[in-house]
Amino acid sequence: MRLPNWCIPSNKNSGLSNSFFLTTLSLCVFALTAPSEAVGATLKTENEGTVDGQNESTWQAPSPSWWFNQYSLLQGPSLTNPNPYQPDVRGDPDLSRPVALKNFSTVGWETPDRRGFAGTFSWAALAGEQAGLALRDPSIRAYDSALVENDVLDWYGDVRLHLGLGPESRLLGRDFSLQTFHSVSFRDRSFPLWAGVWASIKLSRYNSDGNVPLWEFYIAPNLHWASSSSLTFSLSVEENAGIWKDLNSPDYFRSDPWYAEASLEWQVSPSVEVSPSLSVPLEGSISFNSLSGSLGLSWTLQ
Repeated sequence: MRLPNWCIPSNKNSGLSNSFFLTTLSLCVFALTAPSEAVGATLKTENEGTVDGQNESTWQAPSPSWWFNQYSLLQGPSLTNPNPYQPDVRGDPDLSRPVALKNFSTVGWETPDRRGFAGTFSWAALAGEQAGLALRDPSIRAYDSALVENDVLDWYGDVRLHLGLGPESRLLGRDFSLQTFHSVSFRDRSFPLWAGVWASIKLSRYNSDGNVPLWEFYIAPNLHWASSSSLTFSLSVEENAGIWKDLNSPDYFRSDPWYAEASLEWQVSPSVEVSPSLSVPLEGSISFNSLSGSLGLSWTLQ
């Protein structure tokens, strides 16, 4: 079992920094869990003196393992008015958000109890006036895929350190950011429908005096339906908000429009997942021009 890629905030909103929550992964996104068989490996079978059919004198506890994940996310333009930019809430091209292919390469180390560490290197290919390749802030994180895990509740959590090495962070004077991300799911495991919430808080340190986002917040209630073992349909609504460094400014607190996203997670194989999605803002003048699509591709080696 692993935390699915849809737990990564897609950051489609335009008011906050474009690097907001793009670690990643995400999401967490890239926080992969060890096979569930490892959890039961310490339980004795009906045969006294054996563990999973092995003699106690020869049985060894599962050892930590390394894993790798490559995740690519294409954030496209308006579906009815394609151009090099993603649409804003009115359906017009948002010049601050070019069409982008974002890539996240993550290497992690995990213990059998599904705790671990991971590092992510991220870069993006941009269209429009910013056409070219852009480095994203790399990050490292410590995670626990089973902070709480029982018949009705799954709780994933992590703490991340983002290093301000990308061009956007250097422009803003951002040295580093600390972030914590959580994914909580409420479900009856005998039923294919479940609900959850993704949430994150991020604090950044700067070496400049400009009015820049100091605290950033993300929340996204979500609903999922597994139609089969390989297909899951998801619906989420998400919001980004932030507190700017200059508290004397009249707009020191800013929030983006709520966005709704419908997605499909297709587990093509045990190591490959494809996830197309559609998103639309829930504020402003909602139109077909403001409808945009994205496509995610995840490949895992463990």
